[in-house]
Amino acid sequence: MVVEEKRLGKPRRSELGPEVPITLFRLMLLSLEDILEENAPPTFKMLGRSIGRSLGVSSLEELPDVIRRHKVGIIGITKNSEDRFTIRFEECIGCSGMEDYNEAISQFERGIIAGALESATGATVSIKESKCCTLGNECCEFEVILIK
Repeated sequence: MVVEEKRLGKPRRSELGPEVPITLFRLMLLSLEDILEENAPPTFKMLGRSIGRSLGVSSLEELPDVIRRHKVGIIGITKNSEDRFTIRFEECIGCSGMEDYNEAISQFERGIIAGALESATGATVSIKESKCCTLGNECCEFEVILIK
C-alpha cells in the first residue's frame, strides 16, 4: 500500500514543530516488540516496506537523498554489479548508538530500503543485513539483490 501524502495531514504544532525525538520512535518499536513478540521482526520489515513504497523514490541514485531528508539515516551505495549492491547505513534511526544485542535488529530499515527500491525499479528486492550497530559494528550494512 502506498500512503497518499494528503492522508498525513499538516501538523499544527506551532511550538513543537513537525518532528519527534528518536527516543520516542525507539520506545514505540520496543513496545511493539514486547506486544508482538516473535512476530515483531517480520512486522517491522513489512511496516518499513510499506513506508519505503510511499517515499516516492524513483531511482537508486535518488535513494540516499530521500532517506536523509526523512532523517532515517545516511546511506552510501556501492554497486557490485547491475543488480547487486551494498548499502552502508549510518546514523540508523533504529539502532545507531545502541548497546550490543548480539543480533541484527534493523528490520524496519531493511524494509524501507526494500520498499523504496521495489517502487523505484519494479524489481523484487532481496535484502540481507550483514552488519548492525547492535552487533558492535560502527554502522549497519545491507546486501541487496534486485530480482527482475
